[in-house]
Amino acid sequence: MKKKTNPIIVLVVIVALIFEFLNAVLMTPLMPIIVIMLLSGDNKEQKAENQQILASAKANAVVYVQEKYGFTASVENAVQEREYGMFNSTPQRFALVDMNYDDQLFHVYISADDAESGCDDYQYPQLKKAFCDMLEAYASGCMNITLSGGEAQMVAYDPIEDKCEHLFRTYFDGSNLAEVISISPCNIVMDYVNGDFSGYADWQLPTELVESERFHLWMVSYRSEEAWQRMRTNTTYDEHRSVYIEETLHIGLKKRSFESYSMREFHGICVTAKESCLDSVQITTIEKETDNLWDGHILNNRKIITDTYLLQSGDEGQVLCFFPTAKLVGYKDKDSAENYQLLICMDDGTEKIYEKQWIRFVIIGDYIYFTLDPADLETKERCYFTFVQMD
Repeated sequence: MKKKTNPIIVLVVIVALIFEFLNAVLMTPLMPIIVIMLLSGDNKEQKAENQQILASAKANAVVYVQEKYGFTASVENAVQEREYGMFNSTPQRFALVDMNYDDQLFHVYISADDAESGCDDYQYPQLKKAFCDMLEAYASGCMNITLSGGEAQMVAYDPIEDKCEHLFRTYFDGSNLAEVISISPCNIVMDYVNGDFSGYADWQLPTELVESERFHLWMVSYRSEEAWQRMRTNTTYDEHRSVYIEETLHIGLKKRSFESYSMREFHGICVTAKESCLDSVQITTIEKETDNLWDGHILNNRKIITDTYLLQSGDEGQVLCFFPTAKLVGYKDKDSAENYQLLICMDDGTEKIYEKQWIRFVIIGDYIYFTLDPADLETKERCYFTFVQMD
């Protein structure tokens, strides 16, 4: 009887041969040719079809705008959507069409097969103004508003992705704001300088918005216009940014969340905390020449580059410290942050506990951010800190 070959052994041999072949190819001049073949894009037939798709999408965009707004807009440009693959991208039957009407540029995302499938941002300025007007009675002076949502926000093709963040299908008639934005998840960020949101609990807002699980409104109050300019592209609004932000209000998920941050400054170092006036916090300086606190705790290739600071927080609990990067000798940007380390010493008079932190993970704007753990502060009366630099 003839002995059968084990299929697992056969598979292993085949895989080994494939890897050997690929290894040989990778070491030859053929590799650039193979890469070009993989990334060469669409063939001649597909390119011709792409032109037809773009032509149809442009025509459909004109029809869509005419039916929705009652005017005829001109087409400026169009980019076909593509779906990314492992080695290349696949053309889709949708396009983003750049349009112009009465010197207003706007965008329409639409299918080449259906003129009713479009969504656009022609009314985006009106939608933003409607939100500002709705909240004007409660919080005036909005510096900037960003609205992200709409029916095309899932587009991930880089050349058009950013332009698809606020395209809406429903016509805004001035009274149906909730209807327009509630079709899809919507995030709104409104920036203020020295805003006051403390009366948020009494604000009368449309129920269909605040009760929607897909609606999120962030209202952010910055400490100054300079702080706003420094952090206006920021997309996180928590205590880590409280050196720049004094209040935040989040309305969404059927609830309202308000945070307020107090701040004090000592020797250019800012200290912030939630729900505290920081009256008992003090930071004093210990000159380097008289400081032997760090003896035996600094490696040979590091040197102290700042004074040692003593933080006493009293009964404040958690405090957040923001140390200006301008105080670090030789600091340029985040890329150079890996050369610096924060040293902390907790002291209750009988025992000292030391710890070290690399600062490159905790840079916020122009500051190095670190939190002193409330559990430590309850048992240790003094907290010292300084910074060292690698040689």
